[in-house]
Amino acid sequence: PRDAKAQQNTTTKETPRYFTSKMSIIYHGIKRAPKMGYLAMQKKLLMQEMVRKSSSGTSSLRTETNAFEETFFIPRENWATVEPETMSNAIPAIASCIVDGQFALSAKKEYKTFPDPMDKNQDSFLLVPEITREELGHFLQSRVAKTPKSGAHNAFKHPERYLKYGDVTMKLAEALRDASNVTYFAKLIQRVAPKSYAQAEAEVVVTRKFLENFTGDNVRFLSRGFSVPGDHTGQTSFGYRWPYGKVCIITPFNFPLEIPVLQLLGALYMGNRVLLHVDSRVSIVMEQFLRLMHACGMPTEDVDLIHCDGQIMGELLEQLQPRMTLFTGSQGVAERLALQLKGRVKLEDAGFDWKILGPDAKEEELQFTAYQCDQDAYACSGQKCSAQSILFAHANWMRLGVCDAMASLAKKRNLTDLTVGPVLTKTTEQMLTHVRQILSQIEGSKVLFGGKELQNHNIPERYGAIEPTAVFVPLKEMMKTRDNFELVTTEIFGPFQIVVEYDDSTLPDVLKAMEKMENHLTAAIVSNDVDFRRKVLSETVNGTTYVGNRARTTGAPQNHWFGPAGDPRAGGIGTKEAIQLVWSSHREVIVDDNESKKNWTQPAQS
Repeated sequence: PRDAKAQQNTTTKETPRYFTSKMSIIYHGIKRAPKMGYLAMQKKLLMQEMVRKSSSGTSSLRTETNAFEETFFIPRENWATVEPETMSNAIPAIASCIVDGQFALSAKKEYKTFPDPMDKNQDSFLLVPEITREELGHFLQSRVAKTPKSGAHNAFKHPERYLKYGDVTMKLAEALRDASNVTYFAKLIQRVAPKSYAQAEAEVVVTRKFLENFTGDNVRFLSRGFSVPGDHTGQTSFGYRWPYGKVCIITPFNFPLEIPVLQLLGALYMGNRVLLHVDSRVSIVMEQFLRLMHACGMPTEDVDLIHCDGQIMGELLEQLQPRMTLFTGSQGVAERLALQLKGRVKLEDAGFDWKILGPDAKEEELQFTAYQCDQDAYACSGQKCSAQSILFAHANWMRLGVCDAMASLAKKRNLTDLTVGPVLTKTTEQMLTHVRQILSQIEGSKVLFGGKELQNHNIPERYGAIEPTAVFVPLKEMMKTRDNFELVTTEIFGPFQIVVEYDDSTLPDVLKAMEKMENHLTAAIVSNDVDFRRKVLSETVNGTTYVGNRARTTGAPQNHWFGPAGDPRAGGIGTKEAIQLVWSSHREVIVDDNESKKNWTQPAQS
């Protein structure tokens, strides 16, 4: 019945096809950009206009032709198969896997169902095929799986693919400049990972800006090498950035578009082919973007997309043995992957992120500081790996009333505009139990605000729904025992933060706390006091650290590195350096080709 319902209500015009039990696969018919139709009609009209202008002497044919080649437009109906606003039990969104550029479902014709995170009555608004153990062979025999260690392209092999991806990236960026496409992806993100429209739209915009940064020749510039003169005539050493070949990307639910797109394109730019796994709760977003990538001319065999549970994914990785795997998600899974894949990983794991408010508190900066603390702790309901998990507030800021100012802002967050919403990895009871445990175990702790379930909501019980919450913990009690410290620094990944007060005399204890923390993703030093900033920076390690009176913990734009530090497995995202670090390795080629001298004398053997 579930399968019949899915076929009846699918929004795609494709005929559903499935993996067969044999290795010959029957796929969905893939939807591509039209070879003729709209574009052909526009070109014909433009050519007619060129002839008219050419005959009148107002323009040259060459100029007009080049102008046309710089334009690109694909109607969304030629690639999108899901309508965000109609997703429901009656018309569920149906996800597909991708193998060798073609779309397919599981042969069992069974779906894993997901409820609308905002409406528990819509308990199957998203249907995702769950690939079985028997079907993994399709992914083990694809072009991705058979990619050699030298990659799909490198400096000596198929260098034209660098140009190809520069062109594809330009078309993708232009597609995301279409306001209707921005709205489409922002609303689709909101449906599966509820956040405010401003947050969802910002995710699309950052993705577009990243794409704009790597159009044209910028893809091949990523592989720019160097040369060094040798020891004698004819000898020169050359350094190259070299692909890994077959790689894997595993990404979480909280940024369904930005994280997988930025990592995927970086991997492809450097010459790799990719097996992609996105959290099944939100993977429909990336599937739709991959359809757009196909329409924009991406070589379709370069990316496989799989929907499956963690156990099946682990078995696939064990058999596939990708040359490199980028994992973004929980620290526990990251550590298991590192062992399973023999260290061939880059990790952007969990972040229990700290912010410290320095001694130079000013009344005129109170409202902005409180606003930024509120944004860092509670935007996207705290479901950012860069979210402010703990706030070390100097006594001067506490006297100014920074906690009261944060509480006032937190009370304004609501479900109507999704400035607070469902938590997808913790239940309401799990989060409130954590609050109660801190209050019972840590002497002097107290709830500053929040600590209650959201009122008048219809969020499914499998998810969490609590008010933005802050719990005060005395620094001395936090540091008293190992159990206390581990409890206070447990990441909740929801609208929850710890607040700790310190003063000049206890700054060393704060620095000790920072040293003991195991996650080193983002941090913020909110101060213009140069000596204070230098002291904290010199004693800490967080890979993305904001400094100054406007410092924040959140924000992963395309213009700076975003990633942890202090771990040789640390991966980054967004910049040229991040792409080169994560998706390529160094190769040295030493050329020694001077002609042998006629009177060459063999030196003594050594």
